[in-house]
Amino acid sequence: MIDFIVVGAGISGCSIAYFLNKHKHTVKLYDHNGISNFGSKAAGAFLSPMIGKPNRFKDFTNDALKYSINFYDNLASDLITHSKVQR
Repeated sequence: MIDFIVVGAGISGCSIAYFLNKHKHTVKLYDHNGISNFGSKAAGAFLSPMIGKPNRFKDFTNDALKYSINFYDNLASDLITHSKVQR
């Protein structure tokens, strides 16, 4: 029995499927072009922290960026190349 069906294997679909599976749900992931074949591959889940006065959105974006970097480091650090722009 499948608990969830995720349509679209871009960064969002893959992330949702990953976390559902991590929490013991059975997930079926569908994408007619394969995993991360179009926009996600080009963008790489790019987050752009806002510059300027502190605000809730800037804090959220910065926290999400830190989380994403740690997530990818823990998942596949051998596939990640860090640059000064990232950190």
